[in-house]
Amino acid sequence: MIPRRSSSRKREELWKAEAAKAHASGRGEDPICTLCDLAVKPGSSWDESHQKHKPRWLGGAVDGVAHRRCNRIWNNRHDTPLFAKNERVRKRHMDFTRSQNPLPGGRDDRLKKKITGRVVERFQIRNGVAE
Repeated sequence: MIPRRSSSRKREELWKAEAAKAHASGRGEDPICTLCDLAVKPGSSWDESHQKHKPRWLGGAVDGVAHRRCNRIWNNRHDTPLFAKNERVRKRHMDFTRSQNPLPGGRDDRLKKKITGRVVERFQIRNGVAE
């Protein structure tokens, strides 16, 4: 389950913690974007950045502060395609790809209709032998 969005107080605490990290490392007073490695200026739009190898929807922890633009670009190039692939694999393993009420003449029916309109029996291949 995805946790609720952080409150303003938590965002403020994250900003201050990241600014302190940047100051301690000698990179200035402003937090450093985890994605582009540039300073995030006060007043600019920013988001919480999550671990690169483990996105938020997989339970990834907050990694730091990122420019909103950088975070959205990363999401569109990496996290969204990963989420889509994960959904395809999950649905395939749960066998959602097949209909519960297949139409007659479909791939699971023993009969098939040719382009000419003739109905013929479908061959079943089992163990390399056509039945």
